[in-house]
Parts: sequence; C-alpha cells; structure tokens
Amino acid sequence: MGVAEGTGAVTVRGGLDRPGGVLVRGMYVRAELVEGVVSGAVLVPQRSVTRDLRNRPQVLVLTSAQDADAPGLYEVAARSVRIARDHAGRWPLAEGLGAGELLLVDGIQKVRPGQLVAGPTSETDPASGADLAPWPNFRAAP
Repeated sequence: MGVAEGTGAVTVRGGLDRPGGVLVRGMYVRAELVEGVVSGAVLVPQRSVTRDLRNRPQVLVLTSAQDADAPGLYEVAARSVRIARDHAGRWPLAEGLGAGELLLVDGIQKVRPGQLVAGPTSETDPASGADLAPWPNFRAAP
C-alpha cells in the first residue's frame, strides 16, 4: 500500500476473482472502497458550519419561538457539533444535530443566536426523504 503525498491517492494491491477471464493479469482496476460508517450522522453543507470563539465547530438551528404570537417565527440558536470527516463538500456531523431539525445554511452572517427570524409556516415531514431547497427569504422579525 502506498500514499501519494501530493494528491492523497492511496494505491492498494489485492487479488480479485476473474470469472470468465474478463480481467487479465496486470490490468488496473479503479474501485471505491467504504472506509467506515458513522451511524446516526447528519450530512450538512460545509458552509453551514462556523467556529465559535474557542474554534469549536457550531451550526445555527431554528427553533419555534416560544413567546411569538405569529406563526412562522423562529428563534436562532447556536449548537455545538462534532464533525466526523469531510465528504465531498459536505460534513457528516457525529453529534449535535438531529434528523428533522431546521438548519440555517445561507445568511448565517446576518443573524445571531437569540434573534427572531421569519420563515416558512409549514413544516416538511423529515421521513419523506425529499431534498429540501434552502429558504432564501428568511428575514429579521419585525
């Protein structure tokens, strides 16, 4: 096994069955290997993770505002998270964020924890598996 320092590519030598003689001796095979599985991890966009004053990773989540009279108001809260590793521009979080929670991705530089923001008035079922589009129209509550 060898690792190229410039690219980080790993070269591994192994043996494969050759049914029907499709592969001949000396041929190269490109394979994608699973390193491991992080159970219970949530995959988030890398841009949604910021750092606190002690350089620990955190995300901003939206929770229902307790004292708000109007529907569709959310309170911004900072949540400490633990990043498992980088995965194609997205980070699997091992701790700190659960499935179905509202994660603030865009505009995180415009809000602060404790601030009320207006957002969508209906919630999406997290079990549906639908890819949620970001809500670009979050704004500060009046």
